[in-house]
Amino acid sequence: MPVITISLNDLKSLVPHKLTDTQLQDLLPQIKVEVDSFGPELVLEVTPDRPDLFSAEGIARQLILWLGLQKGLPRYTIKSSGIRITTKHPTVRPFMISAIIRGLDLTGPALESLLRLQAQLDATLGRNRRTVSIGLHDFSKTKPPYIYQDVAPTAVSFVPLDSKKEMTPAAILMEYPKGKEYAHLVPRNCPLLTDKNGSVLSFPPIINGELTRVKETTKDLLIDITGTDQLAMEQSLNILVTALAMRGGKIESVAVDKKSFPTLEPQRLTINKHTIMQQLGIDLKNSELKELLQRMGYAVTAVQETFTVLAPPYRADLWHPVDVTEDVAIAYGYNNLTPVHPNLFSVGHAHPLETFCQRLRELAVSMGFIEVNTFALTGNEPPLNSLSGKAIDLENPMSSETSTVRTNLLGSLVQVFAVNKHNKYPQRIFELGDVVQLNQQAETKTDTKRYLAIGIAHQTAGFSEMLSVLNGLNTTLGNPWKIGTTTDPGFLPGRVGAIKLGGTVIGRFGELHPAILADLGLEVPVVVCELFVEPLVPQPRNQAGKS
Repeated sequence: MPVITISLNDLKSLVPHKLTDTQLQDLLPQIKVEVDSFGPELVLEVTPDRPDLFSAEGIARQLILWLGLQKGLPRYTIKSSGIRITTKHPTVRPFMISAIIRGLDLTGPALESLLRLQAQLDATLGRNRRTVSIGLHDFSKTKPPYIYQDVAPTAVSFVPLDSKKEMTPAAILMEYPKGKEYAHLVPRNCPLLTDKNGSVLSFPPIINGELTRVKETTKDLLIDITGTDQLAMEQSLNILVTALAMRGGKIESVAVDKKSFPTLEPQRLTINKHTIMQQLGIDLKNSELKELLQRMGYAVTAVQETFTVLAPPYRADLWHPVDVTEDVAIAYGYNNLTPVHPNLFSVGHAHPLETFCQRLRELAVSMGFIEVNTFALTGNEPPLNSLSGKAIDLENPMSSETSTVRTNLLGSLVQVFAVNKHNKYPQRIFELGDVVQLNQQAETKTDTKRYLAIGIAHQTAGFSEMLSVLNGLNTTLGNPWKIGTTTDPGFLPGRVGAIKLGGTVIGRFGELHPAILADLGLEVPVVVCELFVEPLVPQPRNQAGKS
């Protein structure tokens, strides 16, 4: 879950009701905020579906509603700033929205809170700036109107934030830390936000200009948000401006081409009282249900069997009436719900595959192996391609390290040896895990399969050592498989074998090829085995006809 740090005194100052430390520690978990560390600086884990709680302002607002200091839907006043941004068809990040907040006091912890909220929204709703990136500017340093357009990487220059020299966008992408980190997001022309004087305010999603740096003395704030997901952008803007309104900021809209932002229109959701009661297993009076909904920030006119509620515009997590049911449960208190056993007769038991895998684990541990667990998402590492086979590439990976889905376990297992080469030998590890393999006949075009991988690394590791491990497993399991010969480019010729079940190859084992070891920086021999587990699982006997 996202972890945030806020000032304890700042949070208390935003709530117009004196709260003791004990009361606050009791209240925070009730609104989906877990306390990791309680002190002058609060370290909190916030449920990822509530980005509006990523700041002291958002948490304070929810506490105000929770305590009944304000009832129902928070209302916001928006004035038109009369300011316009013209977009000239940027290709990389096609959308932009904006707002102005006036009359801010950013002294004390307020500025730090704002910057932390910006970073959290960039990382979460913004998918690490891929779909949303936020720029904050001292409005007094700019001259409207503004233009948002693509510019050639060497066409202009400006002083980026935290720098003293002018740089072109191309130089920023090659030399500036943030430029190098996010260069993959601007593969072609560079999008720039400029003002009437031609001054560069922002090079999204990379960096703002030093000219408009936001300081404690900033009173009026210009917010620009660019990206590829219009909905996520509007949700981020709503969260930002309503948080700043908690500090007395006055919201003004900005016209981007023909549409003004923000609108802060409440969300309308139609819910059914009987459905909520049935889902939660409770019975509430109309007045009680209305009070619970108001405690979560909803506007409710009258509770009927089916009725409409208005939800706050900063709530990015409301997609379905069941989300309203969850809010009712939170306001009611999960601890106040009475568990009821379902009126069903059923007998549960472990799946045969899981039972068999547990037996394999116990056997591997008894042979001196340590279990490892690696990620199903991996990078397409060239040294491992001969082991891993054709990878399944993701269309929109978060990073190069998670760009493919593994199709077997050997690549992941050998990587464990690579990152542990500084530890002493021998190293004996195994993994039982799922892999994904292509199947054009399946609905999802893929199948998920369970594999066992075993690895041994030390100065004298060899083919015969792994063969003895496999023979031990085979004998214990009732000799289901046979060992045969095969060839494999990832292994030493003549030091590789196949595992066959009824004439079908279900596994391979052998000594890794020296070229792979060299690419991974491994200086000792490594012998590995990989085995498709599911054909080995004993089938449950048919219970029909038993006395």
